[in-house]
Amino acid sequence: MKSSGELVQAILEGSEVETELKEMILNRAAGNPLFMEELTHSLLENGAIERRGNRYALTREPSELQIPDTVQGIIAARIDRLEEGLKRIMQVASVIGREFAFRILQTITGMREELKSHLLNLQGLEFIHEKTLFPELEYIFKHALTQEVAYNSLLSPTTACWPSAERRSTKRSGGPWRKSTLTGARSSVRSWPITMC
Repeated sequence: MKSSGELVQAILEGSEVETELKEMILNRAAGNPLFMEELTHSLLENGAIERRGNRYALTREPSELQIPDTVQGIIAARIDRLEEGLKRIMQVASVIGREFAFRILQTITGMREELKSHLLNLQGLEFIHEKTLFPELEYIFKHALTQEVAYNSLLSPTTACWPSAERRSTKRSGGPWRKSTLTGARSSVRSWPITMC
């Protein structure tokens, strides 16, 4: 089993990590591997750390960093930084569940090639993984907590309205996530926590 320091190094693709950076991550994570993983990704994405030669180092003083106190807060901050298209795909997928089929996501969003590109980007950001290719393409959120945070972000008034194209798509399917009209969908049906504008 990897030590905390080795885990940080693995997240950073095996590169060396400066002592100050490693200690800051370990102290904030307090031994929580998921917190450690999400914090490291967050610091990379917001430019707080960078690679210098073969080592990763902080780009600013630790005291200048604004880090949420919970792993949910860190995941939420990462999602907030996504471009709107990627964020929307994560939110739609989260309504389906932790596991979701490409076919169902495509039906709801009305996208295809762009959807594939978005899903590849989300895989690269370690939010989701490809689960199966056959009998159909399915994905899974890397962590159940990521799906939960993405789902809860739909409760925000600023993300509560969907474009008319997506609204029409759900109507063509007989409403959101009804098992009778979307064969293979999850047996439990969730209500949309959003207002159709």
